[in-house]
Amino acid sequence: MIMEDKYEEVEETLDPLLKALEDEAVSGKGNNFALKSGDLDREIVSVLNIATSWYTQRIFGNFENGFGLEERLWRIFGAVLHKYRSKVTKYQKSGDTVYMRSSFDRLDKVLKFGKRFYREFIKRVVELQGTPEDLRPLMVLLKLEDVETQLPSESVVSRIYESVSYSLCRLGDLSRYGSTLTYNREKRDHSHARVYYRSSLTMNPSIGLPCNQLGNLAVATRDYFYAFFWFLKAQSVEKPFSVDNVRKIAMKIFQMDLEDLIKCPLGDFDDGTLATGVRRAIIKLLYSFVGLHIYDLFYRQNQGPVKQRNLTSVVATFKTVLSEQYANIPSSLLVDLSLIGPMLIQQTLAEDKNISQDEVFGLTAEMLRSMLEIGLLSFDGYRQSPEETVPTRLKPILPAMRIYFDWLVKLILHSDINYWEAYTSVFTILFRFVELLRQEYGFAFDSLTAVKTLSGQRALLALEEEKKTRGMVPWDGALNDTPSGMNAKEAIKQDTSKFQCQCLLFTAIELARLEQTPLRFDEPNQQFIFLDERSTDLSDENVSETTITSYNDATMATTYIKDSFSDDGDDEVVFKGRKC
Repeated sequence: MIMEDKYEEVEETLDPLLKALEDEAVSGKGNNFALKSGDLDREIVSVLNIATSWYTQRIFGNFENGFGLEERLWRIFGAVLHKYRSKVTKYQKSGDTVYMRSSFDRLDKVLKFGKRFYREFIKRVVELQGTPEDLRPLMVLLKLEDVETQLPSESVVSRIYESVSYSLCRLGDLSRYGSTLTYNREKRDHSHARVYYRSSLTMNPSIGLPCNQLGNLAVATRDYFYAFFWFLKAQSVEKPFSVDNVRKIAMKIFQMDLEDLIKCPLGDFDDGTLATGVRRAIIKLLYSFVGLHIYDLFYRQNQGPVKQRNLTSVVATFKTVLSEQYANIPSSLLVDLSLIGPMLIQQTLAEDKNISQDEVFGLTAEMLRSMLEIGLLSFDGYRQSPEETVPTRLKPILPAMRIYFDWLVKLILHSDINYWEAYTSVFTILFRFVELLRQEYGFAFDSLTAVKTLSGQRALLALEEEKKTRGMVPWDGALNDTPSGMNAKEAIKQDTSKFQCQCLLFTAIELARLEQTPLRFDEPNQQFIFLDERSTDLSDENVSETTITSYNDATMATTYIKDSFSDDGDDEVVFKGRKC
């Protein structure tokens, strides 16, 4: 109650000052105006001083439960910054350079006040609560390396990360305000804001706020696709940001002319060396990918540009570009595409408790199926090049495949629904793909003991640990697909692609051991088997030889794909749109 009263007291004191700030342009000119505006600014800063002092005292008085107070304090800052910023933009639009310069200088004083406060706040956090070891590099960034501190108690470590991460985000906001509202029209420099946001995200990957702010930076530079990824990521964590920005940017992209989009930046996806044809292909891939997710977002309400009638063409474009150009597309982009689908499923289920997983699984299943098709086709003719240790065409998609496999195991592990009937074709291709990997590379680990270390309850514990330390799985490469007993660093040093293949084999065995899909692992013979979908009783004693398919011919893999998975096939994955 005291908190509520104090917040209302600050608001009551601040509101008339902000109203005066809004109306002051018509109350005077020249020196008289400057004197009045200076007095008003001092009053506003005085209120900010009182607010920061009061809230800081309460936050450190009960630090473990003080995050709500930190959010309230920023609301006060935000209200003040919004009013000062609106004055700058007002004079920018009117072309009044004198008052625009004056308004910017006034805003800059408030920004400097805020930056000083948040730096000092972080300093107080580490002085009073301690500094975790992996936080020390940040102290150098903030020039706080000389602060006397100690290791914190375990009970407050996560709270320290939460508090410092939030403060870094607000430092990023203050830097972003300053760089976007330059009165001399210099090139906007978001580098400081970007460093703050990324530091915040690194420290606490489970919150969506820094991702959303990085998306805002991308929008400011017309980097719409990169913004789309950041806004999606902001949704796809343990403490997600609002879905509104995803909807807005997706609609904007899909309604833009493709030729205009081709001129847009591509963020980290383009280092300036992409050929024109490859760049165009990437844009088409991203464009169709955005279309898929607009369908997923809006189809249930039958609104937006992607409806049932043109979904087929969007999917066809996506699959065509992916199959033709995937070898030229940066592997990091394929990883991002692979991450977004599973994360949207997680967020959809969190938003709508009445929707079942199978209603949102189809979109990502189609992407997984496309990757698997490429994986099978990549073995075609591979043995004609004996100098290759892994098919060249397979290498670009291996990191993305690891994400899909890891996600699939965790999805099914936490699900009580049957994916058998709707997605048998996906599991059929997956079976053939992993059998090819097994035949070609064998197991560089003990296929029995390696799996048992992360099966059952251990897998659940591993998933919970990933959520706590890395944000929502599988963001930021939080994969636990390295077989135990295998030296990952040494294996990567020898052959990264072969190591990635071993990770896929390991995850496939995990999937088989769940016994919730047609995929099984024959332990005595050390090979994968596939149960015919017509079998309804999956207990071991009731599985006859006629319901088990063993796959030992690599040549059949590419023939199967070419002959069986046309657009007219009976096994086509069914899309079911998302409820909004």
